[in-house]
Amino acid sequence: MRRRAVLAEVVRFEVRVDVYLGSCRKGEERGRQECLARLIEDMLDIGAHRLVMDSRDQRDPLDRITIRNALKKRAPDHEFVYEHMDSAGDPLLWLADIAAWCHGAGGDWARRIAPVIGSVTRLDWP
Repeated sequence: MRRRAVLAEVVRFEVRVDVYLGSCRKGEERGRQECLARLIEDMLDIGAHRLVMDSRDQRDPLDRITIRNALKKRAPDHEFVYEHMDSAGDPLLWLADIAAWCHGAGGDWARRIAPVIGSVTRLDWP
């Protein structure tokens, strides 16, 4: 019951969450980095300047390499800021986690979160 109430509040905020799905056939980390590279491209396309990601501690450097490579290839002079934070440090990270979980769970959860989902990008999908 509490999950449904929290989800109803998330939908009421009228936020938009874009979902990136990558295949883990070649490894979970590779799938994440492919999604991250595509996210950076899409963010540059819409003129975004800041990305905040949930920290994964010792794996954060892998994200930084992917972001730097994507920026170097696409927009070397772009003033793009990115940082990792503990999920407790930015409530907007909670919204993304809630939306991704509901979307991935499918069924009634996916139906309830549908107003929040802006787009779903599938990379390397069978």
